[in-house]
Amino acid sequence: MDSEGAGVMPQEKTLTPSYPDRKQNVESDTKRIRWDAVIRTLVALTMMALVIGMGTAWAQEAANTTGQTAAASGKLHFGLDQVFIFLFVTLGPLKLLGPFVTMTMGYPDDFKHKLAIQGTIYATIGALVAVFLGSNMMKSWGVSTGALLISAGIVLYLVALQAVMNQFSPAQAVPAPVSSPSGEKVMPDVSTLAFAPLAFPTIITPYGVAILITLVTLRDSAEYGLVGILGVLLVVLLLNVVAMLFAERLLKFPYVSTALGIFGAVLGILQVALGVQAIIAGIRMVGILPGG
Repeated sequence: MDSEGAGVMPQEKTLTPSYPDRKQNVESDTKRIRWDAVIRTLVALTMMALVIGMGTAWAQEAANTTGQTAAASGKLHFGLDQVFIFLFVTLGPLKLLGPFVTMTMGYPDDFKHKLAIQGTIYATIGALVAVFLGSNMMKSWGVSTGALLISAGIVLYLVALQAVMNQFSPAQAVPAPVSSPSGEKVMPDVSTLAFAPLAFPTIITPYGVAILITLVTLRDSAEYGLVGILGVLLVVLLLNVVAMLFAERLLKFPYVSTALGIFGAVLGILQVALGVQAIIAGIRMVGILPGG
């Protein structure tokens, strides 16, 4: 028995590191984690600064072009870059990250993935209906492009103004997932939740539909036509899927939530201004103001 114990003890001693060695390893791991956090933070802040700068410049250029072209010829003409700006702002992922994370908080990943995919499918169907049916209905009802642009501007202005004012309201508590008597989480129906409120009106917003129909109506004066608009729409919807699938991971990066909050505040002001500019351009198109 003694020989067996003697044979075991040296093995345990060789496998157990000394206290100074363990302390050194912990300190090195802590330093590495801190440096990784610093690098991730710098990368995230750099990317957000670039996005904010580019988005602000593009939005300003789009708004200026809208007013200038409407004043010059009574017609609107947008390049593909401006089409992307309008659809990205009104149908894109920036307004989707927060609501999707709140909606799916506490649920497993497979539920979130199914919800994101089904919600995007419903949103795509709704956008295609707006593209092919909305413009034809607008023509058959005798609604002018200027009137539609005014309507889109009013809705965009009111929604953006509400979003800006909500920043000064106290945050609402997020309801916890419902549990059964046995303690298991009760999952809501994915199809119902994907249709509403995810696809409509979170992804496909009312003012986004109006902007999309306006762009389709004005496609005859553009070089890209309907194919270009559908291509940009597909890119924006794919960005929505990526944003929803990686929403929690993105928000876990240091200062990403803060940067998105700052960008959301800037974007909200730009949306208010864009709504006002759309109203002015629509009024000029219907001939109420000079330049239409």
